[in-house]
Amino acid sequence: MVFIVEKVWFDEALTCRPRVEIGIPPTPDLVTTAKGIAGGLPLAGVTGRAHLMNAVHPGGLGGTYGGNPVACAAALASITTMREHDLAGAARRIEATATPELDALAARCPAVGQIRGRGAMLALELIDPATGAPDPGLTTQSPTPATTPELSC
Repeated sequence: MVFIVEKVWFDEALTCRPRVEIGIPPTPDLVTTAKGIAGGLPLAGVTGRAHLMNAVHPGGLGGTYGGNPVACAAALASITTMREHDLAGAARRIEATATPELDALAARCPAVGQIRGRGAMLALELIDPATGAPDPGLTTQSPTPATTPELSC
């Protein structure tokens, strides 16, 4: 069995985790990467164990975002920027600052369910306080006391 991790939406600088260190054992056999790796330019890639990568015929890993020189240069610039500006460290600081505030909000506001995420990729779930079920209606309203009294915490 091959363990594949899809990292299309995952961003190292936002979550403060290296791309292959996802915090879920075991270590993946293949990791797909796209989107943020090239700063918005179309680029995707597959990283994996040598025996799997070597088993693919030449050109077998190509695709729509197969890596043109401009997108590859953008990816290298993105990685350089993440490292030089310690964006993973910034994400850890954002998490350390925001998580206690979000936890406090959840404690006093019944419409806030779970707080989850890592680094700067944090989210809160809006729920119906009576049922505990997600409440998609709350996400479409402006959070003011008049429009969403359940969020007036």
